Amino acid sequence: MGFFQPSDFTCLDNTLNRRIYRLAEVQDRLLKVGFDVVRFKDDDDLSHLWQVQNTDDGDVIVAMYEDTPADLTVESKWKAVPQKTAGLLHIYYRGEPIHRVKTASLGIQAEDVDWVCTRIGKRLEKEASFRESLLGTLPPGEKAALMSKYPELRQDQ
Repeated sequence: MGFFQPSDFTCLDNTLNRRIYRLAEVQDRLLKVGFDVVRFKDDDDLSHLWQVQNTDDGDVIVAMYEDTPADLTVESKWKAVPQKTAGLLHIYYRGEPIHRVKTASLGIQAEDVDWVCTRIGKRLEKEASFRESLLGTLPPGEKAALMSKYPELRQDQ
């Protein structure tokens, strides 16, 4: 017998693959695309559209796209992991801890930490300026050691 019940995995799946949000909770993070169609401002994939729907409990947005198996299996070299009790984000490159930052210093609300962590890896992977901004916060000795160990990070400079 394990510690988890089947309902725990359903809850985890709903958290990782969230397909519906209350409109009021995310309205400031959305861009209107059409009459009742929106997308998240920070989602670079223009096919990730959401439809505004009226329910008895208020307006919600529902995902209009399906994740493809390729989307689900591609691993980023970058990863952000929250330490909620301490209010920290730990950032890793290829499994090695690179940086630790307080969520409050980034203006991240406690309820958004998980969502932010899922996006940081993608942004660090795709955006050289975002990567360089992070690497620029490292002390010179740590940055030099990291560049020596992972020369592919130098290509951004």
